[in-house]
Amino acid sequence: MHNQNRILPMSHTVEGVEAEAQRIVRAAAEPWLPGDSVKTAIGRAARALGLGYRRTQQAWYRQPAAWRAAELDAMRTRHRDVLRRRQDRLRAELASLAALVGDEAA
Repeated sequence: MHNQNRILPMSHTVEGVEAEAQRIVRAAAEPWLPGDSVKTAIGRAARALGLGYRRTQQAWYRQPAAWRAAELDAMRTRHRDVLRRRQDRLRAELASLAALVGDEAA
């Protein structure tokens, strides 16, 4: 059973946890569109990860915050889901492009 109050092992430094949260949040903000602001990107990441704007902003800027293990686990899971959806979209786009150029290898 998943323990919501599990504390991170001592091997996870505060800096390491903050860096991981930042990496996940910034990756979830992709793709950046021309004219996007950081505020827009943070909002996009918050929606993709199911986090509040303020919590996402804390991760974006690596602001000191207490990150529970369950929260990071959920972020990792949602991030994998975001990456899978992006991969599916890219595969569909590649298939469309292959059809347009008559590439039968796709």
